[in-house]
Amino acid sequence: MYFAAVDERRYREAEERLWADAGATPTEHRLHLRRNDVAVRVQEVGDGPPVLFIHGGPGASGAVWAHLAARLPDLRCLLLDRPGTGLSTPSPLPGPAAVRHESESLVVDVLDALELDVAHLVGSSHGSYVALLSAAAHPDRVDRTVHLGCPGFIEGMTLTAADRIILLPGARHLFALARPSEKSLCKTLRTLGHADTLERGRLSPAMIDWCLAVQRHTDTMRNELASMAAMGTFRRGFDRSLTIEPETLGAVTSPTYFLWGTNEVYGDAEVGRRAVDAMPSAQIEFMPDAGHLCWFDDLDHAAEVVRCHLLDSTRSR
Repeated sequence: MYFAAVDERRYREAEERLWADAGATPTEHRLHLRRNDVAVRVQEVGDGPPVLFIHGGPGASGAVWAHLAARLPDLRCLLLDRPGTGLSTPSPLPGPAAVRHESESLVVDVLDALELDVAHLVGSSHGSYVALLSAAAHPDRVDRTVHLGCPGFIEGMTLTAADRIILLPGARHLFALARPSEKSLCKTLRTLGHADTLERGRLSPAMIDWCLAVQRHTDTMRNELASMAAMGTFRRGFDRSLTIEPETLGAVTSPTYFLWGTNEVYGDAEVGRRAVDAMPSAQIEFMPDAGHLCWFDDLDHAAEVVRCHLLDSTRSR
């Protein structure tokens, strides 16, 4: 991955075009997180019960949720740039223990900085890992949760070939030799199960342009690849201490909904079913022809799932 100099102006221009394409205009919060000692950015759209959106990676930041959040005006959508991504500063300490500690405390750290007692969570990939660990460790701060795709480090998760390569010593530096392009981005999205979405043109030019801007004009990839490289080895994969154990899933009392694509590359249907079976209040829906970032494949259905699971329950209380 090409590591260019940070250019916040050009990144913000691409992000503004993305939000304009989504039909929403966010407000921005700059927060210092006391527990993790990092500065993060949160973008906010909508009005209603608060929902913290936590993205995955590498190569993404909070605005990856822009089109989804724009379809949820009756929720207060809070889109976090995780530490080290977008316009947030990186965490100081890499490695499995640091990653797990940050993940267990990140949600309450953000909620404290926003002066919120409790919030719903929406997560994807590593963001779902954060959401699950936070919900298990701090059940009083998490209301309901939606996971879009297979959570990171869940029991039974498989690695892609690209993930394995990143775990080779020094491999991340080789990524600096190739400048990100639309061709390389589409190749990555195909490996994540989104070939049909690309062929049908469901991803807007503004989204593709923004994805490239994250890689070209921020330190997101540099930070994320360095963090990943410190989390495991090529031979053994990611360190087992990162795995979400069944006992941890059993401690998640928050009502939880998994939307799981049938083209999911990180875990098949059985991985999802085992996770649901380990949790006291969880359900799963398998989304036809959807990949890892399943809201990319059917934005309207993903928005309806989030709305029904979060808003309907809120109104019934």
